[in-house]
Amino acid sequence: MSTQKIILKYLKAFFPLIVLLFITFIFYYYFTPTVVIDYIGIKNAYILMYVFALLGGLTTFNTIPYYSVLLILANSGVDPGFLGLASALGVMTGDSFSYYVGRQGGSVLSGSAKKLFEYVSKVATNYPKAFPFFCFLYGSVSPFSNDVITLSAGLARIPFYKVMIPLALGNLIFNVTLANLAIYAYPLVESML
Repeated sequence: MSTQKIILKYLKAFFPLIVLLFITFIFYYYFTPTVVIDYIGIKNAYILMYVFALLGGLTTFNTIPYYSVLLILANSGVDPGFLGLASALGVMTGDSFSYYVGRQGGSVLSGSAKKLFEYVSKVATNYPKAFPFFCFLYGSVSPFSNDVITLSAGLARIPFYKVMIPLALGNLIFNVTLANLAIYAYPLVESML
C-alpha cells in the first residue's frame, strides 16, 4: 500500500474527530457557558446533561460528545457534583441497553468486534471476583466507551449488579472529577481561542 493511501486512510478515520473538535472550538468561541445557562436554565442543565449522557451510553463507542456538554455546563455555574451525577446516571442508563444486547448473545455485533467482546467476557468469567473491581477502575479513569465492558459482561452472563454498580460508581468519580477539572481548564482553553 502506498504512503498516500495510508495517509488517506488515517485521514478518513480521524476526519469525524477533527470535525467534532473544530465544531467544539467554534461553539466555545461564540457561546460562553453563561450564555448557554441563561438560555436553558440551571434546572434544565441537569436534564440536558442526563439526556446527552444517555445518548452517549446508547451509542457504541460514543459518537455523542457528551463530554463537551459536560465541560460547557461545568463552567456555567452549575454544581459540578450534581452535573457529574446526572451524566453518570445518563451513561449508565444507556449502558444498561448495551449490557442487555450482550445478554442476548451479541447478535448485532460484527465478526471482529464480537471476538474482542468474547475475549473480555472470557476474562470476566475466569476472574469473577476481580471483574467488579476492574469495572470500577475502568469507569474511574477511562474516557472511552463502557460498551466493551457492558457487552462483554452480558455475553458472559455476569449478573447485572456486579457490573453496573461498580461501573456506575467509577463513572460517577470520573464525571464529577472531569466537571471539577473543567472549571480550572476553561480559562486555558479560552485563552487559546
